Amino acid sequence: MRGSGMEDFPPMRPVSVQPEGPSPAPLWKRGAVVLLVVVTVVASSSLRGGSPTASVIAGVLVIGGCGLFTASIFRELRENRTNLIRWWGRQEVQPHSTDLLSMLGSSLAGIGAVILTFDDSIPWPLPIVAVFAFMMLITASLYIPHNRRVRRLHNHF
Repeated sequence: MRGSGMEDFPPMRPVSVQPEGPSPAPLWKRGAVVLLVVVTVVASSSLRGGSPTASVIAGVLVIGGCGLFTASIFRELRENRTNLIRWWGRQEVQPHSTDLLSMLGSSLAGIGAVILTFDDSIPWPLPIVAVFAFMMLITASLYIPHNRRVRRLHNHF
């Protein structure tokens, strides 16, 4: 008569449960982002500075870029739901080695801001300072409440 049947199974090997490092985004995605930024720079260089068309395109680039940058912050907060967000350096949970949303968003917003500096009716540093200030304010306004919530969560246990 056989026992419990456990003799039939080989002994288990120890399994490593250490987290893997961040995985790089696929090459085609990184290439597409870089190509999009290069095409945007080349196309925007052909615009006549200060024209209404240039201002509209620049506005779309700034708004779209800031939207993508904000989406990358929201994704980072979602991925680090129970972890404090560091102000400098890599986050505890960072599944991708390159944040394409942030990279594309900040590039497009920066290109749009530079195009707007050619408009004579806008003081030249204002668009660049405004985009930079927006990115800093949106980051701080989302990181600070997140970190407070996580601290409260960890203090209750």
